[in-house]
Amino acid sequence: MIDKETLLKKIENEATIYYLAGEELWDVALSKENCPELKTDGNLYTHKIYNTYRYKMYLNNLFATKEDAEWAFEFGNITRTEKLELPTWGEFKKTHTTINFYKNGCEYGLHRVNYSADRNNPDFKIEVYVVYNDLEESSDDLFSEPLTKENYIKACRLCKKLFLGGAA
Repeated sequence: MIDKETLLKKIENEATIYYLAGEELWDVALSKENCPELKTDGNLYTHKIYNTYRYKMYLNNLFATKEDAEWAFEFGNITRTEKLELPTWGEFKKTHTTINFYKNGCEYGLHRVNYSADRNNPDFKIEVYVVYNDLEESSDDLFSEPLTKENYIKACRLCKKLFLGGAA
C-alpha cells in the first residue's frame, strides 16, 4: 500500500503507480491529462485516459512499485473456503465411515460404532470426538449417544458448531 506522502510526490512527478482493481492489476500513469486528485476521503480520483468520467481508486489498493503491487496481487489476499458436508441420516445409519474435519488445530471425528460384542445383536452409538489436537493425541468423547435420528441431528449440530469455530 502506498502512503499519502509518497502518492502526493508521485502525482507531482507524474509517475506511474499500480492499482489492484478486483482481479486485475492496473498501471496508472499519473499525468495532467487524467487529473489525479487525492480527496479528503483518502481516495485517489482520476479521469481515465481517453475517458471523461472520474475514477475512484482506494488508497489501500494503490502501490508505489510494481513489485509491491504484484506481491499484494498474488499473496496479499489468499482466501481459503472450507466446507463440511455431513451425510443424511439415511446415509449415516448405513455406513461405518468416520467423517473427519479440522478446525483451530484440532481434528474431530463423527462416526457410528458398535459397542456390542454380539454381531447378531448390535448396539450402535453415535460419537463425536477429538481425534487430535495441537497439544497431544486424544480421544476425548464430546458426544456419545444411541444411534437414533434425533441423536444424529444433535451430533451434526455439534459438528457444525465445532467446524464454525465454537466450543463443545
